[in-house]
Amino acid sequence: MKIRPIIIYPFLIAFYPVIFAYAENIKGLILPEVSLPLSVSFFLTLMLFLLAKIVFRDWYKAGIAAAIIIIVIENYILGFDFVRKTVLDQFIKGKHKFGFLVVTTGLLIFLYFLRKSKQRFRLSASILNVFSVILISLPVVQIAVYEISNKSPTINAVTLPKLEKNGHPQTGELPDIYYFILDRYGQNKTISSNYGYDNSVFIKSLEKKGFHIVSDSWSNYTTSALSLASSLNMSYLDNLAQNPGINSADEKILLKLIENNLVVKFLKSMGYKYIHVGSWWNATAKNKYADRNIKGALALSELSQVIYSRTIFYPITVKLKVPLLDGRYAQFIRIPSQFSEIANIPKMKEPTFIFAHFLIPHPPYVFDKDGNFITEEEENKRSERDNYIGQLEYANKKILELVNTLLTSAKDNKPIIVIQGDEGPYPGEYLKNSLKYDWKKAGDDIIQQKMGILNAIYFPDSRYESFSPVTSPVNSFRIVFNTWFNQKLELLPDISFLSNVGKPYDFVKKIERNQK
Repeated sequence: MKIRPIIIYPFLIAFYPVIFAYAENIKGLILPEVSLPLSVSFFLTLMLFLLAKIVFRDWYKAGIAAAIIIIVIENYILGFDFVRKTVLDQFIKGKHKFGFLVVTTGLLIFLYFLRKSKQRFRLSASILNVFSVILISLPVVQIAVYEISNKSPTINAVTLPKLEKNGHPQTGELPDIYYFILDRYGQNKTISSNYGYDNSVFIKSLEKKGFHIVSDSWSNYTTSALSLASSLNMSYLDNLAQNPGINSADEKILLKLIENNLVVKFLKSMGYKYIHVGSWWNATAKNKYADRNIKGALALSELSQVIYSRTIFYPITVKLKVPLLDGRYAQFIRIPSQFSEIANIPKMKEPTFIFAHFLIPHPPYVFDKDGNFITEEEENKRSERDNYIGQLEYANKKILELVNTLLTSAKDNKPIIVIQGDEGPYPGEYLKNSLKYDWKKAGDDIIQQKMGILNAIYFPDSRYESFSPVTSPVNSFRIVFNTWFNQKLELLPDISFLSNVGKPYDFVKKIERNQK
């Protein structure tokens, strides 16, 4: 009696893109993030397998049919992009309607001959089972090796300042505190010299409302993960050069420091409610310690979006503008929705800390200056300068509207507002070869463009004497807590650390700014 092989290869083939994408982006992800895409892949494959059994009336043929359809569904965009780089593009002309026609025709022809075939494909099932096990074992082994060799340290690896739990505000009531991050919002000097745009109208508008502008503020680090882990914990991250070490690419410790940060811990101990306004980036998409998460749009996680954007369904949902499945359109819905929700926070009775990470003017460039939607095709036709400045002008408009609402809504107890870039825009020289770019060799103008940031602070009583022209984000909440909560935190030297791609803790250049 011959043993019939169990048909598992369609499922393993379906799982491969998910496991591969996780392995590809493992440094900033946690394992539970694969649960949703794996579940969707499983049920889609199961449905196709059972439907194919009805059509072909044979389990072995059904397995082959399901596997081929899954391969086409999950890898269509990769194939389409490959064809566009070859002479075959003259036939599809870069249009998905031709790509769909070619793929559908080829798939139907294959399935027709499969159904007509007299072969049983029992041996094929055994071979494909072995092949699929070998295939999926490659990223699985890669993940296992990475996890074993890159054990992430705890947040205790970073030296954090000690705060007095009995520190009380110098005024009678606890003021609401807003911390707005405008990702890659550069310094005025950068915007003027590199983009030829005069941003002084925005800056002067903030100053008229009582904001203090730190005119020559630089980010403490070159990436969002490092910058936010530092500013939200009011600490430098030097210790991470020892553990996990300068050769580590693992960023999980940074995600822990961002989520379970000292600023939130202290304010919650003081009776504050914490509202987290998330982005599409997995590190700030949500926070389990928040009393409320404001997402602004129902959308896939960053990993799920990467996987979905390679499927045959992606061009269709982009055309239909489905926020859940189109990350670009979700961002277009998310940002104005979040601004609207934040505008209602002054109505809350409890003192509230609001952290909002707005991924603008950071790409993708989905807004023009008036807030109209920009398609990917339109973005690609525009210059980097026009895309960046258009989205920056939109950000300026929304911030000024929101600030006006927050200040006018609060009558006697005005809020504290901190508006910062976490890093500046990437220079063109860097973008040409980011994987091999060495910040150690970068010129002063390149470093200025990347590190110079917007840094604006509003204190109700205008006590800005602790700020210098170069005060950096690591000191922002040290000053807030000293000024408003009777803390006695030492102000740190304002230092910028530069590290290259793949080695976040190997700080190849250290620049100490002079406090004037």
